Amino acid sequence: MVGAKPSHYDVHGQLCVLSIDDDEVNLLVIEQLLRPQGWKVVSAMDGEEGLEALDGDTWPDIVFLDYTLNVGDSGDEVCRKLRERFGDVPIPIIMCTALTSGHKALEDCKLKGATDNLLKPYDRSTMIATVEKYCGLKAVPKVVTPSKVLTTASDVSATSLPATASTTADISNAPTCNPSASLEEFLKGLDLEYCWKKLNAAGYTMDMLKAVDDAALRKAGIVIKSQRDKIIEGAKKL
Repeated sequence: MVGAKPSHYDVHGQLCVLSIDDDEVNLLVIEQLLRPQGWKVVSAMDGEEGLEALDGDTWPDIVFLDYTLNVGDSGDEVCRKLRERFGDVPIPIIMCTALTSGHKALEDCKLKGATDNLLKPYDRSTMIATVEKYCGLKAVPKVVTPSKVLTTASDVSATSLPATASTTADISNAPTCNPSASLEEFLKGLDLEYCWKKLNAAGYTMDMLKAVDDAALRKAGIVIKSQRDKIIEGAKKL
């Protein structure tokens, strides 16, 4: 669907951030920085996953897109495709990069539909200020009690994580799952509805999901560990 579709906030009263980055650590950082604001964060590891995440009934309220994607389409090409899908709906697309403002590559991205750029490494106050700038009243935070909030991307990096460290998502507040739900309904209840296509294509049923493990989900194309953890934890409640 192109264009006419409400945003996630318009339907659910909760701001939704779509984050596209081919580095799982960066995706985890963004989740840790923004979810404590009460915002929904949808993570995708390449442009294809990012575009699949748009297949639901609502648009995200803002997109953070890595400029230097090394998997699939380049960041500027994904930006062009996103803007094409959004049509006349002015969803903000923020290019995330180590390039400084004014760089020709970033100016070219604006010609393809980017709204602004955000300098890496990620900083909590800057990211929140960016969301507030472009989403206005949608960004009014909901009160939550996070267990531990990272303040900058330097708190979690591929090099600083010890070999035994886990990047498991906070799933202690995962919703109670309905045993009679369909696979699509189950994933939607976990805010992972965009993973349905991959599991459906792999032939998964709800009964199979009850015995699923991390390796099987990865083989099915669920490459983000926090998403696999969430599915496994949710399946335990079936």
